[in-house]
Amino acid sequence: MEKLLEEIKKTVIAGKHKEIEALVQKAIQEKADLDDLINRALIAAMDVVGDRFAKSEIFVPEMLVSAV
Repeated sequence: MEKLLEEIKKTVIAGKHKEIEALVQKAIQEKADLDDLINRALIAAMDVVGDRFAKSEIFVPEMLVSAV
């Protein structure tokens, strides 16, 4: 499950919104702990995106794509 959570995190950071839903569905089907899914994958990814935005490494459009 660790590998899948990390894959979800990387996918969110990369802004690949078309792939995220399928990965999250897979995690749910594999009985992932939902707190881990939210906190360690989704929120953790958005923390990275927020840090990159704060450092002006990415801009609003990239941030919004990750948040979709």
